[in-house]
Parts: sequence; structure tokens; C-alpha cells
Amino acid sequence: MSTPNSEGLKHWGSTGVAVPDLAGQYTLPPGSSGDLDRRELLADVQTALYNAVGSAQRAPLMPDATDNAVHQLVVANSALVASESEAFLTLISIGLGAPAEIHLRAVGEMTRRVVLCREHRALALELYNSAEPSWRKMASKLPVSDAPEFLKGEQDMRALEQTPRFKAAQKDVIDRFHVLNEMEWGMWSKRSHGDIYALVQVSQNMRDRDADIRAACSQTLPADLSTNVMLNRATGFVLTCFANIVAEFGIQTKGRAQTIFDKYKAMQERDEESGALRIKATTAS
Repeated sequence: MSTPNSEGLKHWGSTGVAVPDLAGQYTLPPGSSGDLDRRELLADVQTALYNAVGSAQRAPLMPDATDNAVHQLVVANSALVASESEAFLTLISIGLGAPAEIHLRAVGEMTRRVVLCREHRALALELYNSAEPSWRKMASKLPVSDAPEFLKGEQDMRALEQTPRFKAAQKDVIDRFHVLNEMEWGMWSKRSHGDIYALVQVSQNMRDRDADIRAACSQTLPADLSTNVMLNRATGFVLTCFANIVAEFGIQTKGRAQTIFDKYKAMQERDEESGALRIKATTAS
């Protein structure tokens, strides 16, 4: 595997290239956790996103620096959204709902960044240009004598995203597009960090378990409802990402986009009418 270097990160990206035609098809992961129609819809959406990413690569390089930055960030983040969605669906389908949460967070986080780059295009250029200092920050920690220096005052990508102007843009995207609010970001991070909340949760699950120790360690509860809620949220994120890459590159989907959106809308209306995703409060008698 090749390692990026500082010079190669000045003009990075994946558009403006000749790439092979798309091939192959996606097979639904094994497992029966979560409603089948929800898993099938997410699989359909993420496959469409893979196709959109592949199509967008053929777009010519943009001469304007800001437009080029938006294009490169939309394509790269969308590629990761498709891949992380696949990881999420694979895990949740086989009952590993709790380990799947961090992939759901990743899907939401990168979808939010796709929208931010399109809505706040000047910030996209700052993110694009952070590749080189981000590389230097990481490489400066290498235990070698000629490691590059991370200069005082430089900001890597994560530091940029913590600045007031980026936080304001993130809030704007969250408020207008309902993509990954701060509570979701925090809660879906607990498991992967071994946070005390996750330790208490899994301990409680194990204390109240039946003979299935695997489910107690790996499921989020209530199992069926929680799984379907997460599938619904994931589908909404991936659809948002798909809509944005299609719009940014003017991709012709030949009716596929409309079909997917109609399916999602029908599912949302059905859930609203039936209350299938509502957590019902119980009262002691």
C-alpha cells in the first residue's frame, strides 16, 4: 500500500480520471435482525450511492479552487458513507447492533460533511487544504530523525472542524437537514470508546439476560425496535448523501433516485401511521 506524502497531498482527489465501467452487484448480508424491507431499502440506497460515486469520478477537474475542493470532498466522503453503510448493515443484520452504532455515527458524520461542503463552499476549500498539515501532524510523531515538523499555528482537519465558524456551519446543517445531531454523535460513540455509559449498559444487559450471552453483549435494547430505528436513521443519512452527490454532479439516475425516494417516503408514512418506531412508555400498575 502506498503512503501519501506532503507533495502528493497538495492536489489530491479522485475526479477527472478515466475509470472502468461499474460491475458487479450487491448481495444482502446474511441475518434476520431488523425488518427485511428496511434492510433491503438501505441496501438499495447504498448501492445507488456506490454507483453515484463511481459516476462522479469521471467529472472533469474544476478550474476554480473552491469548486474543485467541494467536488473532491463530496466524492471522497460519499465513498466512505457507502462503505460505512455497508459495514453497519452487515453488523446489524446479524444482531450486532451495539458494535454497529459507530458505523452509523460515521455515516451520519460524513453525510453531514457532504452537506456542509455544498452549503458552505468556502469552508470546503479550508478542509481540502488541511490534507497537508494533517499529514505532517501525523508524520511528525514518527520515531525517525527526519520526521516532518508540524508547524505552530497549523490546523489539521479535526482542529478546523472544532473552530467557531465550522461549528456554526455544522449547526446550520443539523438544523436544516436533520443530519446527526450532537446527542446522536455522542451516544453512538460510547461503545467504541468503552465509555462508562457503555460499560453500565452492557453490564445491565448481562445481568438481565437469558441463556443467550451473545445477544446480551451485542444487542441494543429493545432489540427489534432499536434495530429498526437505527436502520431508518441510516437510510435517511445515506439518502441525503446520495441526493447531494447527484445534485452536485448532475448525475442522471434514469428514474432510480425517484423510485428510492418514493419507497422511503412510503415507509415513513407507514411508520407514522402505525407508530412502529415509537418507544412506548410503560407505567407500573
